[in-house]
Amino acid sequence: MEMSASWGIDNSEEEIAKANYDNVRFFTSPKMTADSEQNNIISSWEICTSESMKYASAAAYFFAKRLQETMKDVPVGLMVSAWGGTPIEIWTPENIIKKDTALLTAANKLTPVSFGPIKPGKAFNTMINPLVGYKIAGALWYQGESNVGSDVYDKNLEALIASWRNLWGYNFPFYFVQIAPYNYGENHFGGVIIRDAQRKAVKQIKNSGMVVISDVSPIDDIHPKDKKAVGFRLYQFSFKKSLSFN
Repeated sequence: MEMSASWGIDNSEEEIAKANYDNVRFFTSPKMTADSEQNNIISSWEICTSESMKYASAAAYFFAKRLQETMKDVPVGLMVSAWGGTPIEIWTPENIIKKDTALLTAANKLTPVSFGPIKPGKAFNTMINPLVGYKIAGALWYQGESNVGSDVYDKNLEALIASWRNLWGYNFPFYFVQIAPYNYGENHFGGVIIRDAQRKAVKQIKNSGMVVISDVSPIDDIHPKDKKAVGFRLYQFSFKKSLSFN
């Protein structure tokens, strides 16, 4: 979800050049962690221009672009909290993980990495909790690769969504992307298991939806560059569900 046009998405120069939408705004959370829940977040709203879009979430941008083309006079605000390569556990409140034996066991199996946190709640505390109470129309989620090897990802996803909705106080729409068919080498079935877990989760979670990108993703790139298809498919799904952005 973090991947921006500056990383080298498909047709990046062309897309950057035409990314000027006065009614689309970005609010990007800085990548930070904390051991306890925080109330403040240092960021600001930016108008979508070629310069701001270049460093914003490409998937979120294309979703908003398509939405703006349909609802020309309706402002679209994108609050982006994303950290590439991180596991779902860091986006879930720590107490939710700790009270579930299966989720805690899976969390304890995560291998430390140099580019991001792995402990439950670390990003939730700083990048999600400060936003609680801010009226949102829905959530977009594109994550899962760093949980390959888990056999409880569907339960993780259900727990995360339930916890966020409980904090916000309403069952806002939650739409996510099934991870790409990347070849994980010796772990032949790791990606398949996560994709199946995502398939199972969407059947259990009300007011949710999943878009598939297997047909537009190569098996040798864990970060597929066709983010336009991702954003447009998320929009198309929400449109079909008659999602209200009031």
